[in-house]
Amino acid sequence: MKLFENKVIVSFGDSVMKGIVTDSQCTGELRYVISDKSFTSICERKLGAKINNFGRFGNTVRRGLRDIKRHIVQIEDAQYALLEFGGNDSNHDWKAISENPCGDFAPDTWPAEFFAYYKEMIDSVRVAGCSPVVLTLPPIDPLKFFRNITKDFVPEKAGNVLDWLGGSVTPISNWHEMYNLELYRLASSCSVPVIDITSCFLSKRNYSDYLCEDGMHPNEEGHRLISDVILSANI
Repeated sequence: MKLFENKVIVSFGDSVMKGIVTDSQCTGELRYVISDKSFTSICERKLGAKINNFGRFGNTVRRGLRDIKRHIVQIEDAQYALLEFGGNDSNHDWKAISENPCGDFAPDTWPAEFFAYYKEMIDSVRVAGCSPVVLTLPPIDPLKFFRNITKDFVPEKAGNVLDWLGGSVTPISNWHEMYNLELYRLASSCSVPVIDITSCFLSKRNYSDYLCEDGMHPNEEGHRLISDVILSANI
């Protein structure tokens, strides 16, 4: 029997957990929609499980902790809680950076804070009698991501962001990966099972093919990859 088969599951996270993708029918400004082919939808159908998805666009661990407390009754009624946070926590205020490329800017959540808030989420889920499971982060395409965050900037402001990054977009993915490392450290420290959804992308010759135009959200093929990993999980 598959691990999550016929179970009641709650899930908390950001727009990746929610199933947000870019609208493939949109020919103008980038628009986001909730896909009915998200990894949670696929898993729910194939596992015969009930997944109450509380993922939210823009969610960070701070907001996620509030969501956990708000939905504690649903957590008490579930066997597993899937947790997926980090992408927004690692993000920066790119508009502010574009105005002041010499400034010192912090991410939304520093790694140490990220660890502490995430641990509190895990503890809260366990107190409710539910088993937490941590999902790692899908990788981002730093060039696509850079183009997306600067698409509304005049060339000078976009150049300011690149200057702040040191002349290369690589630090974007490096910083993002730091939060993935925190997830493994957290999982080890708290003895929490972790499902690696990062490697299923990185194993592809061009993992960017499985990401939306914004360089950060998995597209529907990316969600299929994630669902395959979860469906075969042995934790």
